[in-house]
Amino acid sequence: MSTEIYNLVNEVLDGKEIMDRHSFFQLRYFLVGKEPTHQMRLWRCIRELNARRQTLDSLNLELEDAKDKAELMEINIERLKTPGDFGVERGVDALDKRELDIRLRRLIRKKQALEASFANIHKKIREVEEECAFLVTAYKNLEEQEALKPYDDFESQLKYWDAKISQDIQIRMLTGLPLDPELIKTSLSLDDRSAIKQLTLKMMNKNKISIAAQQHFKALDK
Repeated sequence: MSTEIYNLVNEVLDGKEIMDRHSFFQLRYFLVGKEPTHQMRLWRCIRELNARRQTLDSLNLELEDAKDKAELMEINIERLKTPGDFGVERGVDALDKRELDIRLRRLIRKKQALEASFANIHKKIREVEEECAFLVTAYKNLEEQEALKPYDDFESQLKYWDAKISQDIQIRMLTGLPLDPELIKTSLSLDDRSAIKQLTLKMMNKNKISIAAQQHFKALDK
């Protein structure tokens, strides 16, 4: 990249905060809000918080490891600078001196790059923490409306699958797509109290009657 282009890039980016996390809008409507039932929205918050906790643990380990690497590099840099067995003042010839200088410059650059990565890691940690803060608040607000129930609570699971399959069927019908046989099978696998199962049975019965009527009229036409 030319110096001119590089300067133009810096001009555009100067003072801009580059965000690599989800926006709060995405978290609200496309992550938590996408779940069809209250209990599943609570559990979505829990799953997402657990995933981010693991990410924070990994980032903190990465940061500590980077700090140790930077300290080891600093030790090696000091050795190259210090007279003695590891230094540049040990009676070496000109080529050895040039080699040591190059090794020293490379090591200094590596250390600078590593230290620059600290800011990136800290930025990632801050962004994950911001997402965590949003999800914790969302969870607490949801819990005020209705407390979290066990994940395998039968009524909660029935309500969730009833809502999810119903939503999938409605979307396919609204977009003019044929109903997926697997979707129908899943619907019929639900408990008899499921509203979408009862609706599916009615639709199947209605289709049977319609098909039988068509066959009857075809027979009369013959």
